[in-house]
Amino acid sequence: MEHVISIGIDAEPVARLPDSALDLIAFDEERRWIEAHRDVGQELLTFSAKESVFKAWFQLTGSWLGFEDVRVFFDIESETFVAHLLIAGPVVEGARVQDFHGRFAYTDRLLLTAVVLSINDY
Repeated sequence: MEHVISIGIDAEPVARLPDSALDLIAFDEERRWIEAHRDVGQELLTFSAKESVFKAWFQLTGSWLGFEDVRVFFDIESETFVAHLLIAGPVVEGARVQDFHGRFAYTDRLLLTAVVLSINDY
C-alpha cells in the first residue's frame, strides 16, 4: 500500500465562471487553452485543479499558494493533469516537489479534481 503524504480534493458544481475570474486564476497560455476548449468547461477545471493543488500544498507547508504560483497542463483524453509550481516547492523525503499529478472527472452537474502525493513518488 502506498504511503500518502498529502492529498487535495476539490468538487465544484458545474457552472461557467465569470470571464473576470480568468484574470485571477489563469496565465495567458492557460486562458488561450481555456478559450479553445470552453465546450468542456476548462475555466472551471483550471480553477478546481489549482484548488486541489492548494489543498495538498497547504498540508505540506501551512502557507498560502496563489493561483499565479501554479501552471496547469491537462490531458483531456486521460482525464489527468500536471500542476507545475512556479515557486520553490516543499522538500519531501529529501526531494523538492515541483509537480503535482492529478486526475479529474465530471458529470453534467459536478466536477471533481484530486492530487495525491505519495512516498512512492520519491
